[in-house]
Parts: sequence; C-alpha cells; structure tokens
Amino acid sequence: STIDVLFGVDIGSTSTKGILREVGTGDILFNIYRKTAGNPIAAYQKLLKGINDFQEQHNLKLIVKGIGTTGSGRKIVGTFAGADLIVNEITAHLKGALREYPDVRTIFEIGGQDSKYILVEKGWMRDANMNYVCAAGTGSFLEEQAQVLNIGLDDFETLSRGIKAPKMNDRCTVFMEMDAQGLIVDGHKKEEVVTSLLHAVCRNYLHRVVQNRPIEEP
Repeated sequence: STIDVLFGVDIGSTSTKGILREVGTGDILFNIYRKTAGNPIAAYQKLLKGINDFQEQHNLKLIVKGIGTTGSGRKIVGTFAGADLIVNEITAHLKGALREYPDVRTIFEIGGQDSKYILVEKGWMRDANMNYVCAAGTGSFLEEQAQVLNIGLDDFETLSRGIKAPKMNDRCTVFMEMDAQGLIVDGHKKEEVVTSLLHAVCRNYLHRVVQNRPIEEP
C-alpha cells in the first residue's frame, strides 16, 4: 500500500532520531535512533536505510510530503536533505510538549551536549535559557561516566534507587569527574558514585541553566 508521510529528523551531537507520521491522521508509523558519531550526514543516511528496510519488510511505499529538521546538525542535514522546515531545538521542544501537554508551564530538556529550560505561558515561550559554558548537566557526560563505571545508561536509575549520595562538586565536568574517581579510590560503592553523579548533574542544571527562573506547574 502507499502512504503519504511527514519525516521529522532530530540531529543531535550524540544521537540522530527520525520519525514518520502519516499525513492526515498524524499517526506515528515508524521511528529510528542512531548514533551521530561526529558525522550528521552519515547518521541521516542511516535513517534513510532504516526507513527503506521498513518499507520492504512491510511491503509499503512511503511518499514523503515534507521534511523537517532540528537539533545541532539541523542546518547541514536540512540543506543536504532539502528540508521544508529547519527549526531550532527550543521551538521543536515547545511545540512537541504543547501537543502532548497543552497546559505545560515548564520544560526541562537534557541533551547530549547542552541543556535547556523553557517557561511557557498560554502556549507561548515566555523565557528560555541553555548552558553556554559547562556541559556537566548533559547526557554525554553521564554516558562517559557510565563507560568508566562499566554500566549501561539504564543502570543509573536502578543502581541509585534508595541510595544516599556522598557530596560531589557540581561546578563542571572536570571537578565532577575528579570527585567521582576520588569516591571510587576512597572505597565508595558503585551505587553511591552513580547517585552522586546524578545529584551533581541535577544541581549543575538547576544552578547553571535554570538559575533563579521560576519552575511552574499547570
């Protein structure tokens, strides 16, 4: 069968995501996740291969009626793909959050190498901020620490549950990494190190990105 679709692509510093939505219904037909690995064009091409494989597996013919890109690599991939829309991440997060939660007031976004804060008022962005200096409160830092600790990212949640965290510096990745190594040397359990990292990342985000801005609920 033939289906008209819209193709959305988020090209981040760490990962590249693609999604196909059916024109008219808005139903999600397919989504795909690949590592950017420093090459956004190659990551985008991997998405295309995944979509082609999906078509063949389900005997479909997908007609792309529009392409939109967001993320740090949105311009280079948008130009390469001939995108109809090239949208910054804050706008994309705002529109996506409003679609799922129309009364949303505060949006926290933790990206691969940057984090963002968005304050929403009556469906419009009232204020926004992101980290321009330190990348400590981001996913790539946690990913690096997961490799050091020989755990998966999903293990952060299970290992930290119910654990009291030793104090850790939250100023930047250098100090946080040094403190994590120090905790290991001092004989702290892996669960304690993981919990300390999560607390430090949260404090870094709140101190460096949110700062004195309001955190509101509907």
